[in-house]
Amino acid sequence: MIEKAVPKGERVYAKTKINGKKLKDNQTQLFTETDHTVHAQTVIFGTGYEAQEEVKDKMQ
Repeated sequence: MIEKAVPKGERVYAKTKINGKKLKDNQTQLFTETDHTVHAQTVIFGTGYEAQEEVKDKMQ
């Protein structure tokens, strides 16, 4: 997936630990453990079954 996304201009933050998030309208903010903020309209969590909790949060 990464190999196809990067040539299309998508940004990939591999091995980045997220310790918080804000979901509002069409914008997502993810907060990293190194105090950076990632702003995105679409986020793909490549973590396995743990990401199911993220999907539940979005749908509520």
